[in-house]
Amino acid sequence: MHLSIAGGGFWAFKAPLQLNYYTKQEKLTTPHGTKLRFFIRLTIRPGMGTAAAKLNLRYVPAEFRDLSETGTQVTHTGGCTSAHPLQLSQLPLQLDLNSSWTEYLMRHTRKTVGDWLVVIETTHLPLASSSVLISQTGCFSQPNQSKRKKKRRNSRMAAVPLPEFPMWAKFGYRFIVNNFVTLFLVGPMTAVGWELLQLGPDEITALWRSLQQKPIESLSAVFSVAFVAALYFVSRPRPVYLVDYACFKPPSTCRVPAATFMEHTRLINSDEKSVQFQTRILERSGLGEETCLPPANHYIPPNPTMEASRAEAQLVIFSAIDDLMKKTGLRPKDVDVLVVNCSLFSPTPSLSAMIINRYKLRSNVRSFNLSGMGCSAGLISIDLARDLLQVHPRANALVVSTEIITPNFYAGNQRSMLLPNCLFRMGAAAILLSNRRREAGRAKYRLAHVVRTHKGADDRAYRCVYEEEDAEGHSGISLSKDLMAIAGEALKSNITTMGPLVLPMSEQLLFALNLVGRKLLNPEWKPYIPDFKQAFDHFCIHAGGRAVIDELQKSLQLSAEHVEASRMTLHRFGNTSSSSLWYELNYIESKGRMRRGDRVWQIGFGSGFKCNSAVWKCLRTIKAPVDGPWTDCIDRYPVDIPEIVKL
Repeated sequence: MHLSIAGGGFWAFKAPLQLNYYTKQEKLTTPHGTKLRFFIRLTIRPGMGTAAAKLNLRYVPAEFRDLSETGTQVTHTGGCTSAHPLQLSQLPLQLDLNSSWTEYLMRHTRKTVGDWLVVIETTHLPLASSSVLISQTGCFSQPNQSKRKKKRRNSRMAAVPLPEFPMWAKFGYRFIVNNFVTLFLVGPMTAVGWELLQLGPDEITALWRSLQQKPIESLSAVFSVAFVAALYFVSRPRPVYLVDYACFKPPSTCRVPAATFMEHTRLINSDEKSVQFQTRILERSGLGEETCLPPANHYIPPNPTMEASRAEAQLVIFSAIDDLMKKTGLRPKDVDVLVVNCSLFSPTPSLSAMIINRYKLRSNVRSFNLSGMGCSAGLISIDLARDLLQVHPRANALVVSTEIITPNFYAGNQRSMLLPNCLFRMGAAAILLSNRRREAGRAKYRLAHVVRTHKGADDRAYRCVYEEEDAEGHSGISLSKDLMAIAGEALKSNITTMGPLVLPMSEQLLFALNLVGRKLLNPEWKPYIPDFKQAFDHFCIHAGGRAVIDELQKSLQLSAEHVEASRMTLHRFGNTSSSSLWYELNYIESKGRMRRGDRVWQIGFGSGFKCNSAVWKCLRTIKAPVDGPWTDCIDRYPVDIPEIVKL
């Protein structure tokens, strides 16, 4: 935070004027890791004469926010960036020094978001003195606060978490709690081992003879151990391996830059407000210049016929399966289970029948075609394939996830239904799963968990992503304004189930203690958010849009690197629906970041409303692939994605 004072002159009053202005309760983290709260105190000592002062409030860009631990001032003389408009129509404003500056500042900055740069300029000589103070305990202050406001402030202060513990204390706590059973058994096992080492030859011979004298008891003990071991190996679920997967790479002829998209939109749609709305959405979408639409959508107007839709399906699905067969050596007769998911395009014969016909699969192949299940259907397909592999030994399952864009272009003007036009792009993925033991040697991952959450019992959740017709009869997908709130509730339910399965005991214990404390001691305590970074090495969040990624990054307290794969997939390929998770996984592999033992968390959202997640464990260190959707561009990523790209 920087305070800049310039100008000159003499002041028209004799009594000292002191102005105290406190910023919002924003926590900032310094390069040294210290979390600070900031406030500014400005003291003005009058001189002689008269003067007027001009007040400017400017948003501080992100690159100027970090301060050093000693309070080094950040100098920034630029104005407000276009990405962060002031939204204050009365600024800059000429003010008389006798007016209530504190009240003015409080009133005009209470509803703003961010950190502000205060610039006070006078028209005469410099001011007598000024100071900028940085405090770790300063907070929002306002004169003559009411009792209700004071009580609310005290409640917020009571909700502040305890100070950060040293790293060695955190490490020691996690080590002891996560390895409690092992540490508890070390003593008894050491004692037993020491006693066995103390036995001499005569004692060992005597023990052996005693066992021979009681053959029934000895055989019963051996049989019991063997029975329990056999029961364990028979009852445990069969491991499901992800042998390999392939993602469709759209041809460059299908590329649709933002300028081209908006030019076609203006030619198709005569409503200027709808065009402006789509322009704003595209500017803030996070999509790059290389996303692709199917050939039928490049026509003016688009050509959403059944023939064009089938052509897109054949292009994306067959290309992905061909690449998978080339990588794995899979033969059509080796496919025992086929699962295809496509939400909006459901022709007759089905897409699964189209694949069977194209590759001449066996007549006894178990095929399934999932439709209408939204962007999270890819993980539903994985769950269905896993269940089938539990009951069919030595089987291979081919899973295909895609969304056909051609028949789903919305030609109307309802804003809630225009969003899919701006965000969805073409894509597909083919995945080979197997429960054969011999595949473990070459498989990339093993499926650890699948957790599915369905909020369809709630009417708001059920209708937040809804296919319908507008007043003019145009069909499309309507996205509710409550979508992000409902997604947050679904995620909360999902991670409540997922947490006990994957979190280390140290995180589960902290969560339980926090829950008990909020119930019994102080309801104002902040809920403890488990650190899922202790359980997972990589995160694949459905690239449904920038808002989805931002919300999950904030909710799970993830770093920019954790959501890098999701943001870059959205930038390069757009929202490819259920297949987006596999483009993100391929991004991580292409960067050479996947190591043996790493765990990957895939999170998908879909209509209904559903939140599904899957956990994979990497079985071997994966080298950067020589082919795939990222091959020709991975060196350029990650790229900086501005909040707004002016078109």
